[in-house]
Amino acid sequence: MKQVKTEMSEWFLTHDPFQNTPSDNPEDAETERMNVLSLTYRYGIEVFDDKDIFERWLRNPNRALGGKVPLCLLDTMAGIKEVVTIIGRLDHGIYS
Repeated sequence: MKQVKTEMSEWFLTHDPFQNTPSDNPEDAETERMNVLSLTYRYGIEVFDDKDIFERWLRNPNRALGGKVPLCLLDTMAGIKEVVTIIGRLDHGIYS
């Protein structure tokens, strides 16, 4: 579990999802987003300790996200960061 947390922390410390830097290859941004989505999914499963419970959580409105459905936020890097923040809060025992 610590491995995924470390990977997530390192990624968000070295990347600014709000910064729109042009890339010579648009596929690079999509590849990076897919890698971060994979890390987010693995992190969520580890925090929730159950794949089905985590997937249910992803599909339901979340008060900490202003009533938004976490799954609907995963199409942008900024949305992914919001979801990861909430998962991290849950991981640290902060009700979200």
